[in-house]
Amino acid sequence: MGSASDATHAEAIRTHCTKLGVNCHLRVTSAHKGTEETLAIIAQVCLLPDSSHMIPGCTKMSCKLLSRLVIL
Repeated sequence: MGSASDATHAEAIRTHCTKLGVNCHLRVTSAHKGTEETLAIIAQVCLLPDSSHMIPGCTKMSCKLLSRLVIL
């Protein structure tokens, strides 16, 4: 989530994911204001034992940042 104000919406998504058997981890961080924290969270997500990882909620800017990480 980009801010704590997104929590209600994110909780609804987590509830639905759980019903489908999908693990869901919620984090609050801003790719714009907390780039280092966001990168640390992404690194943690990539180490999870799940078979696939999805990072929803990407804005245009954070997706550009993520694409640069993948290229590097």
